[in-house]
Amino acid sequence: MCKSASLLLISFFFVIALTGCATSVGEPGKYTSYMTEKAPLLEEGPEQTIPATKSLSAGTRIHIVSLSGTYVYVESIYGDKGWVPASAVENYDPSEADPTPRSGHGISW
Repeated sequence: MCKSASLLLISFFFVIALTGCATSVGEPGKYTSYMTEKAPLLEEGPEQTIPATKSLSAGTRIHIVSLSGTYVYVESIYGDKGWVPASAVENYDPSEADPTPRSGHGISW
């Protein structure tokens, strides 16, 4: 095999390897809601008695998995999962270029 063909083949595999290693954040279209304000992420459930070790910041895109009273179980675009107050969540309007956090709106069902 000539040197230029070998170099081309190696370059091709290098590009494929880099593409395969690239990480994407979330699945397109899955994260249709967002946090309107910073809120603690309760990983044990809405009745968690120990302090939360994580929180989700205002503007974080999330996927709503379920609802329990005044809390929603969410998965963030970064992979964090847990319960947050429903009052801190709003549905995403795809016509907006970037969701703007608006405190106090809460989620509308």
